[in-house]
Amino acid sequence: MVPPEMPARRVLARACALALLLSAPGAARADDPDALIKQGVELRRAGRDEAALEQFRRAYDLAPTPRALAQMGLAEQALGRWIDGETHLSRALEGSQDPWIVKYRVTLEGSLAEIGKHLGSLFVTGGPEGAELRVDGQAVGTLPLRRPLRLPLGTFALEASAGGHVVVARAVSIAAGITAHEDLSGPAPPPVAPSSAPTPASVSREAARDDEAGAAHAEAARRTLAWVATGGAVTLAAAGGIVLFLGDRDARSYNATCPAEPAGGGCSDLATRGRREQLAGVAALVAGGALGATAAWLFFSEPARASGERRLACAPALDRWGGA
Repeated sequence: MVPPEMPARRVLARACALALLLSAPGAARADDPDALIKQGVELRRAGRDEAALEQFRRAYDLAPTPRALAQMGLAEQALGRWIDGETHLSRALEGSQDPWIVKYRVTLEGSLAEIGKHLGSLFVTGGPEGAELRVDGQAVGTLPLRRPLRLPLGTFALEASAGGHVVVARAVSIAAGITAHEDLSGPAPPPVAPSSAPTPASVSREAARDDEAGAAHAEAARRTLAWVATGGAVTLAAAGGIVLFLGDRDARSYNATCPAEPAGGGCSDLATRGRREQLAGVAALVAGGALGATAAWLFFSEPARASGERRLACAPALDRWGGA
């Protein structure tokens, strides 16, 4: 029965609000693992992986099932927490009889393999027994270790502490798919000296300098050849003009002094010499023209110089006008 001081309209409004709250997707019962997992899945779909991970943890605390473990591992993978993700997915896949694991085994194994690409292993031996082992200041176990450590990729500070004092300190590097070994009983390995072998960058610079030197040499040879061709063209043109002039002079002399059908030997020699001079002159002019064309090609098709000077060229520059 509604108290007299509370209007019926207010009671109805509160009841409706409570019903909506209970029916909302995010309103999972705190004691229902399945509801918590469903809520976590919805949060992951919304991109809220951190909040989803918390729901999966709560579900696992209530009922430690392989399904809850797997959901935790998938959320940790999305958050880049590779070690936790690998641990939880590996443990979940041990539940080979769980129907949910059987159904999604292929997907879970694929996620576990993807996580493995971000992790490496470190096997530590030696060192004082009972010493606490730390990686980047975080405790990871006590010596002697019974199994390799799983670590993200990169370089880490490895320390062994006993009696409150650091007794061994090393830098270790972790690579994907490789188990590194660190023996704490011996001296620290010497630092790797920088390699004297040329680096790819230095090789590229050397190659670039060689290319520039070769290009400069080729350009000088090209210019020299162009000037030689120019000189040859001018010489042949001049020689051809002179020989043609002599042939023309002999032809005029023949026409002026010899009859239409010459019988004397002098006229015959004059005619032969004139024809030879004319042919030689034409040949010299043709050769000079060919050399002149070659010189023009060598000059005008010369590529752009390193200083940025551009030479006249017959082909379009695609770097300026574009191309299909």
